Amino acid sequence: MGDGPPVNPWARWRLNILLKRVLPSRVYVRYVGRHEQMSMNVWTHLAERLPATSTVLDIGAFHGEYALAAREVRSDLRIVSFEPNPESLRVLRTQTAGRNIEIVDAALGATDGVAAFSLVGARSSLGVFEGEQSTEVRVATLDSFDLGRVGLVKIDVEGAEVDVLAGGRELFAEHRPVILCEVLRDFRGEQLANVLPDGYAWLRIVENHGLVPSPVIDRRAWRDKNWLLIPVASAIR
Repeated sequence: MGDGPPVNPWARWRLNILLKRVLPSRVYVRYVGRHEQMSMNVWTHLAERLPATSTVLDIGAFHGEYALAAREVRSDLRIVSFEPNPESLRVLRTQTAGRNIEIVDAALGATDGVAAFSLVGARSSLGVFEGEQSTEVRVATLDSFDLGRVGLVKIDVEGAEVDVLAGGRELFAEHRPVILCEVLRDFRGEQLANVLPDGYAWLRIVENHGLVPSPVIDRRAWRDKNWLLIPVASAIR
């Protein structure tokens, strides 16, 4: 389920377009634009250093920005994108055509089945709020796929991240990948910390600063919603 009634995406889009026109570029990127530059820098840094034959998972791929970034720095990785939104899937398939990126038309959850899915662009999520357009989508668990040796995972699923981990208990316990995960609410962060396998630590990704250790996983700022979850034994150089 999502975490609350969505902001009207068209109103936000129009406001962002206006601000982009009137503000200096650096000001727009720093204070307004949804540019996850530090997150992307961390992601590509990690993808570059994965062992050969590793698998990268882009969960909640949307239009494939993270999958394409991983492919840009490594031609030998297996990259699998999961995206259930039919509109996003059309763009994703176009954007990744010819790039050897596998696309799975499914949402990931704690159990296999079918579920209602809201259609609100980048904020699409399992569950439906009143007045939203929706559809039914396939829901699958990560553990139901043969994904090889998973080394790096991005999770952007609008509040369903705990269910993604629950459906991938065996994968995360065995492979212990590094995870870049969006967290939108404090209580979601607390749940996430409780379901992570033993031996994981976490760092807040502050988009205009860097990686910051924190004793809790929470949401302090509008821009800073991503976390780096790492197994303690990982060496990030």
